[in-house]
Amino acid sequence: INSFAVAVGTKLAALYHDNDLYFHSVQAIQSFINIAETYKAASDSEITKILSSSPKLMCEDIKSLLGIVNTKTRKLFSMLSDSPAITDKNLSAEKIGEIAEKNGVLLDVQDGKIVIPSANKGELTAALDFLAENVFIGPLSNERYVTNSKRKME
Repeated sequence: INSFAVAVGTKLAALYHDNDLYFHSVQAIQSFINIAETYKAASDSEITKILSSSPKLMCEDIKSLLGIVNTKTRKLFSMLSDSPAITDKNLSAEKIGEIAEKNGVLLDVQDGKIVIPSANKGELTAALDFLAENVFIGPLSNERYVTNSKRKME
């Protein structure tokens, strides 16, 4: 390798070559780069497609949801396509709900699907941040944080 590269653990996580960043795992790259700004904001039709095509997600009122989404939540919807919440076939909606509860995030799971909040912007953002793996618990304080910042989640 004759370009800038980053290894996380024993595996190559990213390669920067000729002004392009190549990577295999969004989760690995998020550990050292805030990539939220690189994701485009999902359009109404893209959000609708993500929700209708996912076997793990549902929304009871997409029209209301589309009325409360903002730039951040639109980018989080774009990030979901690379998230284990969508891609990992061995990770059920029920298991994701259990993990969320252990991390202080309330996700409603009905009929084997995670119900995406459509009435409350704060609940929507918290759910999407969790599903996009942007949440962690501080090891010393045991506080919940949004990754790449120290801003407490509310």
